[in-house]
Amino acid sequence: MNWILLLCMLLNDAPPAASDRPTVIVVVGAEGTPEYAQEFGKSADRWAEAAKRGSARFVQIGRDEPAATATSDKDRLKVLLARIA
Repeated sequence: MNWILLLCMLLNDAPPAASDRPTVIVVVGAEGTPEYAQEFGKSADRWAEAAKRGSARFVQIGRDEPAATATSDKDRLKVLLARIA
C-alpha cells in the first residue's frame, strides 16, 4: 500500500510537459544610477533561478548590449508576447 502512495506522489511531482511549462519574462529597464543597475541585475538573476527551479522557460530582455541594427527591447517583448499567447 505504501508503494502505491509513493508512486502517486512521484507521478504528481513530475515536471510539466514542454507545452504546459510556464514562461517567465523579465524585462530590465534603464537603471538610472549604478546602484540601481546592480539591484536590477540581482533581481533578474533571482528570477532566472526561480524559473529554473520551477521548470519554467525563462526569457530576459534588456540586459544585453544593444547593437546598432538590433530590434528594440519593446519590439522584442511584443514579438515574444505574440508568440506565446
